[in-house]
Amino acid sequence: FPDILGFDRPLYYDTPPPPPTSGKLWKVQFDSIDADVRLAWVLEYQLRGTLKARGSFFLDPNEVATIHPCTVDVRDATITVGKERIARDVHGLLGTSIDSFYPPESPIDVVAPKITARIEKFHAYLETLSFLRLYLPPDPLTLEGEGNLDADAKMTLGRIDAGSKVALDLKPFTLRSAESHATGQARLALEGAADGRFETRVDATFPERKDNAIAVEKLAAMVGFDHDNLTNVEMRRASVDARDVRFTRPDFFRDAFGKSTAYPVSGALDAQAEIELPREGEGKVDAKLATRAMNFYTSGIQFGMTSEGTLKCHGTRAAGLCALDFHAPYVLFDKQPDPDGKALWLRVRTTKDARVVVDDGTLVADL
Repeated sequence: FPDILGFDRPLYYDTPPPPPTSGKLWKVQFDSIDADVRLAWVLEYQLRGTLKARGSFFLDPNEVATIHPCTVDVRDATITVGKERIARDVHGLLGTSIDSFYPPESPIDVVAPKITARIEKFHAYLETLSFLRLYLPPDPLTLEGEGNLDADAKMTLGRIDAGSKVALDLKPFTLRSAESHATGQARLALEGAADGRFETRVDATFPERKDNAIAVEKLAAMVGFDHDNLTNVEMRRASVDARDVRFTRPDFFRDAFGKSTAYPVSGALDAQAEIELPREGEGKVDAKLATRAMNFYTSGIQFGMTSEGTLKCHGTRAAGLCALDFHAPYVLFDKQPDPDGKALWLRVRTTKDARVVVDDGTLVADL
């Protein structure tokens, strides 16, 4: 974390932590904080603007800590990480309180159910996603984009309230590899529902353009959760609907997954799936995958085909029935794309639904 002008660097950052003490420590109590703030640090994030902070708290390090209702009204602010500004036009009201807890033994799973927080009419314009590099592994694929972040949400005792909404609209949004990219637009959202349920959604499109490695007419994905608090979250439902996904640049997947992995270098597909995972009883799975004119590459071997295929499955998370119909009137299999490549005709079809069972993490298909 950077130094703050006007203050000596705390020894805390450069010396070993002090040994625990059983001695009497000071108690700290602020009954009425009313502060005008121009600059605030939250970990590596620097918030600069017009901030009005109000609240109170009590701390006895050996006994109890309580944060009474506190609010920060943010106006005309910017957010920077290091020397790079990542957001502007930041405004909104932030509030929180934490019920009494025992500081010496309070991991996050103990404190989380005591937190109540709210975000009202919050808005920020993200100018870059470069700060994600601090948290994501240095993979060949990078995320780029800018757009509006809006939030009106509340959490009561660690649980997201019904009606809470957080949305990030990225226009444009780019997935970039070393030699190619795909640019479109995306919306990421979180919505709270009744009875401890909340959903996360992703909607994206990547238009067909000459410089786009991937074109997607529609991508809609949803994951639904049940939770008692944010440290006890369970996935209960999920769905995906991908329409007319087309890819034409083999280097995009090569950069992302490496040459030793089988991946499509061109072709198109549609995919739909729905999953239900209730607390009690069997779950339900319905899925369909349809491919067109797929061309694959793996470990220096070219495996190309003109093909159409569908795979349909339905059942539970433990077992299901699947039907496959795959037709490739022309298949080329060769280590090098030369005139001596071997061509053949291929048709694979299940005459009845195949039973698929997941046993101890192993997928077993009875054809």
